Amino acid sequence: MLRRIKSALSWFGYFDTIKDRLPAKAASNKKQIRIGVLDTGIDLKNTWISQRLGRIRCWPSGAECHDNDGHGTHVAHLLLRMTKHADLRICKVTNSTYIKDADIKKIADVSMGQTT
Repeated sequence: MLRRIKSALSWFGYFDTIKDRLPAKAASNKKQIRIGVLDTGIDLKNTWISQRLGRIRCWPSGAECHDNDGHGTHVAHLLLRMTKHADLRICKVTNSTYIKDADIKKIADVSMGQTT
């Protein structure tokens, strides 16, 4: 297990040196990528996440999007770390990591663009 953790940290270190060579901003707003994350929400008070709030929009907004499980926050952290020119659209569709607990209506609403 420790070997896997060291390997992952080494890989992220290598990736960060490559990512740091990319331009600080996208060439234009038209090139800005938006990634939709349908998961357990996000913890906007997380120290690392809170420094990148300009790249995150939540639905539902406010406390209703808070991640009580941690999975959605972890996914958001990885996506923000791996992408320099992407914004996240977070939709809380479940309170657990089990798909059987997901709110199918919310998933359908997001898929049809019916979010506020």
